[in-house]
Amino acid sequence: MIIFIAGVHAVGKSFLCKHYELTHEIMHKSASEIIKEYKKETWGVNKKATDLDDNQRVLIEAVNSINDSGESLLLDGHFVLINSLNEFVRLSPEIFFEMGVNGIILIENSEDVIRKRFNARRASIEFDMEKFIFEERNAAEKVSEMYKIKLIKLFSPEAMDFERAMQEF
Repeated sequence: MIIFIAGVHAVGKSFLCKHYELTHEIMHKSASEIIKEYKKETWGVNKKATDLDDNQRVLIEAVNSINDSGESLLLDGHFVLINSLNEFVRLSPEIFFEMGVNGIILIENSEDVIRKRFNARRASIEFDMEKFIFEERNAAEKVSEMYKIKLIKLFSPEAMDFERAMQEF
């Protein structure tokens, strides 16, 4: 089972996944973590992506390998990335189909909370956060509809909210 935990940077995806992983038999990895492991790729603190096509190919292969092993995975990542020119790049919907995603949880939060978390990470926001949130939501809805994958949206969730959402899968 592959559950894709989506949302813009700093909404709390990793925190919720790590907490859930502690009490359940499921692996948690971020998409960037998997790509780094397989490619030795690194990103700066501002999370700008390069070589998107190759990264997504590597991610698909790695997630399929995990899935083939019979292990369930909370895959934390994005439907939309920011390139080195601060442009929003929507990933191809086929990527999520090819990874065999069984469910999607979209995590959202307020711009104010996201900005505070970016500042705590000593990262700058050089893009339109409101547009980024909109693009991520829109892409999640499109993939869900296109491939009939259940989508659950959570706004500023706590661990118990995430737990309840996971029970639906």
